[in-house]
Amino acid sequence: MWHYFWAHTVYHCTRCRVSSSVNNWFIAAVTSIIVSLCFVFPHIWVLGVHDYYVLYCSGPMYNMTAASLVFTLIMTTFCFVFVLMDRIYTSMKILFYFFGLVDF
Repeated sequence: MWHYFWAHTVYHCTRCRVSSSVNNWFIAAVTSIIVSLCFVFPHIWVLGVHDYYVLYCSGPMYNMTAASLVFTLIMTTFCFVFVLMDRIYTSMKILFYFFGLVDF
């Protein structure tokens, strides 16, 4: 569910650019994109050292990490779309709400 929360937060942070200056919006957009990309690296790191963690974790960590990586990549895509598009179409909003439902 945190995937949906972060993308929704980015959506609202970049929509407030009407009342703020362009410089503040640009800083918020770049920060949102950098933080969104930083969410991907821990998943890739855990997948890379999978054999090491099998000794300490009896659960299906590889499957959960792979599924979480897929949701994180979709979340990052939505963050890019919300930052770059000025007008978000209704079909994109419906797709985003469907993502939130599947992520839950």
